[in-house]
Amino acid sequence: MRFTILFLVCVLYSSLLFGAENELPALAVLAFKYEGITEVQSILLRDDLGYELEKSGVVRVIERERLDDLLKEQGLQLTDSVDTESAIDIGKLAGANYVVLGTVGIFSSSSNSFLGTETEDYYLAVVRVVDVESGDIVASSRVKEDMHNFDEIAEHLSKELVKGLSQLVQK
Repeated sequence: MRFTILFLVCVLYSSLLFGAENELPALAVLAFKYEGITEVQSILLRDDLGYELEKSGVVRVIERERLDDLLKEQGLQLTDSVDTESAIDIGKLAGANYVVLGTVGIFSSSSNSFLGTETEDYYLAVVRVVDVESGDIVASSRVKEDMHNFDEIAEHLSKELVKGLSQLVQK
C-alpha cells in the first residue's frame, strides 16, 4: 500500500513538473536583417538571444534545427530574413506562439564640438515579438551598444523582451 501511494505521488509530481514546462509559450527566433555586420555576427546574436530567452524560464525556444528543417521545406534558410507574414507562417508551422524578428547593424552619428566633428559608431539592434495568431507585436526592445560590447546586445534585448512576455504569460 505504501509503495502504491509513493508511486502515485511520484507520478503526480512528475506530471506537474513536466506539464508545467509544456505550458510555457513556444517562441521561434528567426534570422535578423543585418547591415554593416557579418552574417556570422547576425547568427551569433540570434542564437545568443534565443539562449537568453530560454534561460529566463518565461518561454520555450524552438530548437534551431527544427526551424531549419521547416524552412528548408519552404525553400528558405534560417539565415534568410523574412517578412512578418512569412515569419508568422513559419512560426505556426513550428508550433510557436510567438516569433522574434529584428534588425541589427552598425550605425554612425556625428556631433559638433569645439574640437570639430566627432563621429561615433555603434551597434543598433531592434527586435520585436509577434503573436502568430493575431499578428500583433506583443513585446519589443531597442539596444544601442558601444562597438566594443557586441556580446552584451542579446542580454540587454532579452531583458526588455522578458518583461513584456512575462506580463503575457501571467494573464
